Order: sequence, then C-alpha cells, then structure tokens
Amino acid sequence: MLASHDTGATVFTELREYHRVGGRHVVVTIGSLQQPFQLFVPDADSDAGQAILRLLDNRYIAAEPDHPRRSYAYVHGTLKLFDGKPEIVVRAPGQISDDPLS
Repeated sequence: MLASHDTGATVFTELREYHRVGGRHVVVTIGSLQQPFQLFVPDADSDAGQAILRLLDNRYIAAEPDHPRRSYAYVHGTLKLFDGKPEIVVRAPGQISDDPLS
C-alpha cells in the first residue's frame, strides 16, 4: 500500500463533511465505509487552516440541500496511514483543486 511509505499523491475524491477532533485538528471525511480515506488538517485555527475550511465551505461541501457545491476535488499531498487507514495531510488550501495539480 502506498500510504505505508509516505508517498506523495494526487487523489480525486468526494469531500463529504468535516469535524473537529482533538481541539485544533479537523478531519474531512471522504470515501466509504468499505474504502475509508480522510483528509487531516493539523491546525484548523491557523490562518492556513481557516483558509482551508473557508474553501471547503464555499466551494466543496454543501451545508444545505438548496445550496449545492462541487463536492469532488483533486487533493495533493503525502499519503500516510493513521489507525491503519490512509489519509492526506492538508496544510494549505492550494492542495485542494478543481483540476489535477502539477
């Protein structure tokens, strides 16, 4: 598995919702129960973290059914394993894009 080697990757994935964990951290849930995958924002209270959350709220994650959003994006970063599940750590809004990142 690539994630066990801390490999850089770009994934095209659904961005379903996010929630805070452990105070300053945010987990963006994506994937499915059969294929779990998540994005991890290590410091949601920093300027970069706040910019990431604004991007998710304004462009990708719909809070209300009558305000649809894209819900899918390319995410670039290092694949890691957390509790045996793959994740990408997102430290900057530029890691999330409508188009594949070069």
